[in-house]
Amino acid sequence: MNDRNNHLNYYEVLVIGGGPAGIAAAIQLHRSDVSTLILEKEEIGGLLLNANRVENYLGFPEGISGRELVKEFKKQLSVLGVKVRVEGVESIEYEESKFKILTNKAHYFAKYLIIATGTRPKKLPYTFSEEVQIRVFYESYRMINLENKEIIIIGGGDAAFDQALNLAKNNKVTILNRSNQYKCLPLLHRRVRANNQITYRTMIEVNSIEEAKEGLLLKCIEKGQNISINCDFVLGAIGREPALDFNLTEEELVNDLIEKTRLFYIGDVKNDLFRQTTIAAGEGITAAMKIIKNKDQIL
Repeated sequence: MNDRNNHLNYYEVLVIGGGPAGIAAAIQLHRSDVSTLILEKEEIGGLLLNANRVENYLGFPEGISGRELVKEFKKQLSVLGVKVRVEGVESIEYEESKFKILTNKAHYFAKYLIIATGTRPKKLPYTFSEEVQIRVFYESYRMINLENKEIIIIGGGDAAFDQALNLAKNNKVTILNRSNQYKCLPLLHRRVRANNQITYRTMIEVNSIEEAKEGLLLKCIEKGQNISINCDFVLGAIGREPALDFNLTEEELVNDLIEKTRLFYIGDVKNDLFRQTTIAAGEGITAAMKIIKNKDQIL
């Protein structure tokens, strides 16, 4: 047996990211007896943790909340025995025909690498004091236990409207859109407008977020007039970008490894606006099957 296979932290495939893409890939690989490890820096589920309702994932005709779907994913990982470790990746190198991955806890080695790290939210363009910072969020699942609060959501897309529906179950929510055009699905717009716990306001530009006597004070411009809005918490929903805090820096090497089916970027980390659970899961399965085929050919 090759010496590296005796290494405690060697896996044939290492998956970075525990959202739908990474989970689907790991499950498919596990079913083919390919030693696989998922590294997830925070919590299994990815953007599904923010989703109020998932209605286009097959098998759930009545829809399912994002958090409930994540519970099913976790259960499946547990039943199958797929290994998951909560660790943040700090660097990746490729030497001697294997990947070397450094996390905040350990070193790992793998023959194949799947990067399924999803996206991270774009930060609001304001300078905050520490007192303000602790009341500003970018992921609604971190606010899920709030009750009877006044929450402002800044944004006008799917994320703003869907997360408003999620948070409005136990709170009063106001969406501030700097445009007079919404950029969400029409059904989300209709549901928000029909929800008496949610206020939707357009043509409001937020200039600053400051500490107030109780909560936060937003200084804004509405149709040319200066206004102030008070709230308890703010959720920024102004877009997302690929979550790549680490990467292989040599573009030529990256392209070569992708061409040789040793390195894969799957799911939201590469799909720009096409952030869908079904797409991510499909890409995970595809990457796994390519690895299995490539591995069998080598053998």
